[in-house]
Amino acid sequence: LILLEERKGDFRAHRTQIYTLIIVEVVFFIGLAIFTLSFLGRSFFQPLKLLLESVKVIESGDKLKAGDVIEGTEMGQLLATFFEMSERVNEREIVLTRKAHHDELTGLMNRITMADEIQDSLSEIQKKGGKIAILFLDLNGFKQVNDTHGHDVGDLVLKETADRISSSVRSSDKVFRIGGDEF
Repeated sequence: LILLEERKGDFRAHRTQIYTLIIVEVVFFIGLAIFTLSFLGRSFFQPLKLLLESVKVIESGDKLKAGDVIEGTEMGQLLATFFEMSERVNEREIVLTRKAHHDELTGLMNRITMADEIQDSLSEIQKKGGKIAILFLDLNGFKQVNDTHGHDVGDLVLKETADRISSSVRSSDKVFRIGGDEF
């Protein structure tokens, strides 16, 4: 009987330990589940929600800003600022490249671009065969138009000339304003 009572005591102690271990495991797994859901929320669901909100902004026709996509933390704000600065620099580079290669008044390609385009066309003709024609056009009496009617009227004449030449050639042909009244 004493031995049996001793075994019952051991059994109760082990049972208490087993219950304690089960409770600790349940609490641990509940904590792990909460951490996993939190991690999934931050790493998967929040970016997905942000992506959907960004799509709605773009669908409405508004420009998407980096600050709309990046977190509101200090690091996120810094990244958004760098992104926006990079975007502005890129836009300015595009504008400057266009200004460097196109006539500002008429929008036609300028003499800088002309040499490269002619060389490219000659190279293509040498490879594939064919012919090329270059037409040089100079407006007679343009200086008199500028002198008698002013530069504003002269600018209108140049724009109209550029439009008429451009509309008179094929879409594959290229028109340049070399400078002044020369096309």
